[in-house]
Amino acid sequence: MKPAFQSFFTDHGDHFMPFPENTPTPDDLPSLSAAEIAALPVELLAILQRELDERLKRDKAAKTRFDAGLAVRYATRAAEERQVSGKDTGTVRFDDGDFTVVADLPKRVDWDQDRLADCPSSEHLAQLAA
Repeated sequence: MKPAFQSFFTDHGDHFMPFPENTPTPDDLPSLSAAEIAALPVELLAILQRELDERLKRDKAAKTRFDAGLAVRYATRAAEERQVSGKDTGTVRFDDGDFTVVADLPKRVDWDQDRLADCPSSEHLAQLAA
């Protein structure tokens, strides 16, 4: 029995609106030209856009979790290497097995916004940064 309302944005698995076997997936997009993608049915474009958005969201979460794992593994060692080198920031290199780890901690400049707003001219900026 068909539901009273069917969305045009149905999923590939919808048995009421199946797509052919040769329907492009997000994995196929890099091999298609922009013109080929533009020629796809609007319903398929909507499905592909949703799938890409979901994949991007999932991959960003995975990258965030992966980076956190690297920080747990290497942050202490990188801080120790910087201390031995007499640095608070910058790049250090050290080995972990057969791999060289490159840990970069960029220098952050913190501006005193209140003092900056009180400056009568930009010539005082250099004094604030020092």
